[in-house]
Amino acid sequence: MLKKIRNYKSQASTKVKLVYGLLLLIVLAAIIIGGYIIYNTRAERRRQERQQLEWEHSRFLAEQEQLRKQAEKRRRQQLEEIKRQQLAAEEKERQRWLNPVNVGSERLYALYKQNELYADALYKGQVLLVEGEVVDIGRDILGQAYVILAGEGEWLSYDNYLGFGVQCFFAPNEEIALRKLSKHNYVSILGECKGKGLASILLKKCKLKSSRW
Repeated sequence: MLKKIRNYKSQASTKVKLVYGLLLLIVLAAIIIGGYIIYNTRAERRRQERQQLEWEHSRFLAEQEQLRKQAEKRRRQQLEEIKRQQLAAEEKERQRWLNPVNVGSERLYALYKQNELYADALYKGQVLLVEGEVVDIGRDILGQAYVILAGEGEWLSYDNYLGFGVQCFFAPNEEIALRKLSKHNYVSILGECKGKGLASILLKKCKLKSSRW
């Protein structure tokens, strides 16, 4: 009887140990599985975050590239517009010099003497082709070459003109054309009218177009 009881207790103890062992295995398996799930969850979250960062970075780069292209397009358009305006201004300036206003030097001087405001409205800033008699050739105090065409005055002698006229200033590269001129020559001079100076009517950027003796 005692032997049966001992055998029973021994079997019960073995079953308890098996149960405990099984429970321990279940707990360990749960811990391992839980850890694996947590690890995978965190890894997936990191992967998603990395993908999100990569996507945002790609979008940022794409936006920057788009902005760069837009800025480059605007810059090209601005340059083209500036070039177009420059070409238009150059063409307008070229046409001004190709189609000057014709006027005699004495007529121009007389209009300014009569009414400077009216004469400015007609001629100031315009390109003129002025024809008249040469009464003086020289340089101003700055060394710029000029020719004065008769306006109002008289010859006191062959080389001495008393009066005022149209003073035409020439750039250095235009001076060579003046070397053969002399007083009493009749010339046509192309230049931009700057209005009335102290005594004479002023023309700048002048070119000698024709002359006769």
